[in-house]
Amino acid sequence: MSLTDENKTVVRRFFEEAWNNNNLSVADETYSVDNIHYFGGAPGPLGPNQAREQITAWRTAIPDYRFHIEDMVAEGDMVVTRLRFTGTHTSASLRIAGRTATPQNKTFEEAETVMTRLKDGKIVESWATWDRLSFLEQLGAIARATSAV
Repeated sequence: MSLTDENKTVVRRFFEEAWNNNNLSVADETYSVDNIHYFGGAPGPLGPNQAREQITAWRTAIPDYRFHIEDMVAEGDMVVTRLRFTGTHTSASLRIAGRTATPQNKTFEEAETVMTRLKDGKIVESWATWDRLSFLEQLGAIARATSAV
């Protein structure tokens, strides 16, 4: 198996086992303790402990949370994953982009692109881009924008 295929396997495993199957120990096997995450704000640490906390918070608020991998492209030490995430917000509030979304039993489907850089089989840098406005609208945390046209 090539290095790019091995890297794709690591990333796929994180999404499928840690997020979809709630196997939090996979974070230790896939994330470097030194990982830096870029998410639209100031970059910050997202090592195994932070990944477990993030997964726990989201899966507590959205027990049926799922990542659906649409495409993966890899070159060298980089893997780009195009995916959708879905679920129903039934429990616990979520803080997203400075807004608090309280559970209203609303379902959602949102697209996301995640880029990861790997070293020695672990994720050492990650970038995530998704439409937080659309997500908050779907959850009912903010009013849907109306077009003046």
